[in-house]
Amino acid sequence: MIIVAKKVIGGLLSIGDHICSIVECGLEQSKEQDNWSDRTPQLKVVAKNKTGQITAWFNLRGYKNASDFENGIAPKGFEFRSYDENSEKFLVDKKTGKRVESPERTAKLLENVGNLAYAAGITEESIDIDALQTELLDATIAVRVRENSRSQREAYYFMQAEEASVEA
Repeated sequence: MIIVAKKVIGGLLSIGDHICSIVECGLEQSKEQDNWSDRTPQLKVVAKNKTGQITAWFNLRGYKNASDFENGIAPKGFEFRSYDENSEKFLVDKKTGKRVESPERTAKLLENVGNLAYAAGITEESIDIDALQTELLDATIAVRVRENSRSQREAYYFMQAEEASVEA
């Protein structure tokens, strides 16, 4: 049991599917990194039920990486940098230290946010990020939790509650 500010916080959701409510939703910036000077805008979503909770961070910007370049060679004035030796290598401007945005990867990431909106029952064809945060709050969704490559639990997939094979 963890006690923070005299309030008991439940544990992480177990691996598997869970029906949850979105209890927190907001825009944040990724943690600062030593290898580049920019931070990624993210949508933070906390899903919770009576057995626990899990937080998902949806990146709202994607970046070019080594796989975008023939033979993995960076153009002049740029280099590839990664968070750690096992992570993808992002294209970074040597002068500014900023990663280079990839419109294609950004579009894919925003599609993931659109899939979350669909899972929450939002029916609008398009919605701005501020309105989305309001609409997601208190929505009932199903979340699939898995163990990632760093042996940590993560919210892997969101779906409509009726698609889940478990009870809340």
